Amino acid sequence: MIVAVDAPVSGKALDTSAPFFGEIKSVAVTWLNGDSEVTGNADYNTAYTVKATLTAKDGYAFTDNTAIALNGNTVTATKNTDGTITVSYTFPATEKGTITYTVAGYEGTYDGKAHSVTVNVTEPAGATVTYSTDAGDNKTYSATNPTFTDEGTYTVYYRIEKENYNTVEGSATVKINKQETTDNTNNQTTEGDKVNSSDTGDNSNIHLWFILLNKQ
Repeated sequence: MIVAVDAPVSGKALDTSAPFFGEIKSVAVTWLNGDSEVTGNADYNTAYTVKATLTAKDGYAFTDNTAIALNGNTVTATKNTDGTITVSYTFPATEKGTITYTVAGYEGTYDGKAHSVTVNVTEPAGATVTYSTDAGDNKTYSATNPTFTDEGTYTVYYRIEKENYNTVEGSATVKINKQETTDNTNNQTTEGDKVNSSDTGDNSNIHLWFILLNKQ
């Protein structure tokens, strides 16, 4: 006798309709997560056990050694006092969930303010985001999102975690450019170490000539 039950799929309803073949009249399906009976949709990264109770057709009876194949696997059948038999099978764990999120770095001119990367988790709720500025494989992560004020380029590494979901790791950049300044005294515009001057020469001789003409 053969009974078929769909394997649990994360986020989808657990199968309660079990096609069967042979001298079987009906099949009642229940699902267990550990020792607890569950219904509804399958969770992520969870191993479920299906328990199927079989009732024989009228005029038939199960023997103590009735062979049952459940999803192609030969399983042990337990005969109940009412003449039914119960078989069970534990499926491999369902797949882990996928975290959805957005991340943004920052780039701008120095303004004396602190700037950082932004990580927003869309799904699932309650995911944990941690950050690191360590390069290499042995990073130390913290719940504090680092901020930067001075000119320079900084790499921030992030990690997003949630039980039964695949962990996400990545990086984003904070880039603070040099501020452009203007010297009104000499009509000079300075950007970092670069100087553009509107002066065309030394005017000291002009002032000296003016002084000599007015000398008594």
